[in-house]
Amino acid sequence: MGKITRITVHHTGEHLADTGLDEGEILRRIERYHVETRGWAAIGYHLLVGRDGRVWEGRPLTCQGAHVTDHNPGNLGITVLGDFTRYRPRPAQLAGLRQALAVLCTQHHIERRALLAHRDLRVTACPGDALYAWLRAYRSA
Repeated sequence: MGKITRITVHHTGEHLADTGLDEGEILRRIERYHVETRGWAAIGYHLLVGRDGRVWEGRPLTCQGAHVTDHNPGNLGITVLGDFTRYRPRPAQLAGLRQALAVLCTQHHIERRALLAHRDLRVTACPGDALYAWLRAYRSA
């Protein structure tokens, strides 16, 4: 992983978060997709934020993630469950994300300007316009 110098925020984008599935099952499905379909060693994200704002650990923080092609070294990946091209994140999700970012920035001495969205590094709609707008406001606050 190397020295952690930035954090990239994502959304899962698929509709699993809106199907009524238990979040544990959603996380297992994401992990199966990353391992069995993508061929990665483990789930690509370090942290995942659930609908209720609970923060789940994916890949250990000491291991390099697999969440932004060519930009993973020193980069923690956090994803929020949901599709924020279509919906706004729930207040609880934003509170969980805010708390996770605050803790990680303090622990790893990361400045807010080093908080990125997936679309800041690659051509993608991720993390959706609604979450991207929130992240930009958080970054500049």
